[in-house]
Amino acid sequence: MGCGKLFAALRRCKQLQDDNTTKLSRCLGLLDLTALGVGSTLGLGVYVLAGAVAKTVCATQNSRHEFRRRARHTYTVTCR
Repeated sequence: MGCGKLFAALRRCKQLQDDNTTKLSRCLGLLDLTALGVGSTLGLGVYVLAGAVAKTVCATQNSRHEFRRRARHTYTVTCR
C-alpha cells in the first residue's frame, strides 16, 4: 500500500444522506480526531497525577499521625 492510498484511507468520510434535519456540520477530519484523542489523554493524565499526589501526601500525613499516636501510647505505658 503506497503513501497515497494510505493517506486516502485515513481521509475517507462516510457520505450522509441530505435530509436537512440539522444545520450542524457532521465532518470530523484526521486532525480533529487526533486532537480529540490527545486532549482526552491529557485530561485523564491530570486526574491520574492528582490521585498520585493525593496518595503520596495523605499516606505521608497518616504515617506521621500514626507514628505520633504510637509514640504517645508507648511513652504513656512505659512511664507510668
